[in-house]
Amino acid sequence: MGIHKRHISSYSAHVNGRVEKPNQSLANILASISQNTIDWDEQLPHTMLALNSAIHEATYISPFFLEHGRDIRLSYTYEKNSDTPQNKYEYVEKLLPFLEQIFNKVLKNLKEQEASHVDLSTRATKQHHYDYKIGSLCFIKTPNIKSNLSPKLRPKFEGPYRVIERFSNVNYRVQHVEQLSKRFNTHVNRMIPFIKRFSYLHLNNLDELQPDETEVKGIVPSPRYNLRARAGNSAY
Repeated sequence: MGIHKRHISSYSAHVNGRVEKPNQSLANILASISQNTIDWDEQLPHTMLALNSAIHEATYISPFFLEHGRDIRLSYTYEKNSDTPQNKYEYVEKLLPFLEQIFNKVLKNLKEQEASHVDLSTRATKQHHYDYKIGSLCFIKTPNIKSNLSPKLRPKFEGPYRVIERFSNVNYRVQHVEQLSKRFNTHVNRMIPFIKRFSYLHLNNLDELQPDETEVKGIVPSPRYNLRARAGNSAY
């Protein structure tokens, strides 16, 4: 069927935005209306009602309308003498052409929104991210590193890692320079370029700061390299 499975980058919830964004909205609403953290399940039906009846910013239509072909009947909008079809066949005959019209409109809106988001993402990537080439060295931000140190003092990065594959402008596959079996996909937001000691003081081109093969062999993975990483990050 031409389907290729690919896992999203770790610590990059926005990559799976179609799922994570509604979850974030749901959590924010629950946090604002729930009196305490143990009654969230009681507030969930009311929260879902609010989300399903709200106009979506991408489709310009509420999720309920998109699924049922009509606005949701809330307690203050319900009309006893509403115009209802005489039978189910009449209802279906009116509903199907109407839904087709709505779906075409929604598809057009989604394509426009997607094109706009892609353009914004591309411009942001070019402005704020370093273009890593295959073979480049970098450090990876690991927020869940276990350490006995204070959260403010514990290492924020580990590595170095080598870029071994590039999926897009923001997604890469990296491999540890010594633990070759340690390889994974990562988003560019977690990466900072590896900077040779003191090189950032007199070089402007980041490509020139990458170590050569002889220097790579002498690299000992250690949290101490975070100091170099921070210096490189400030120069970047």
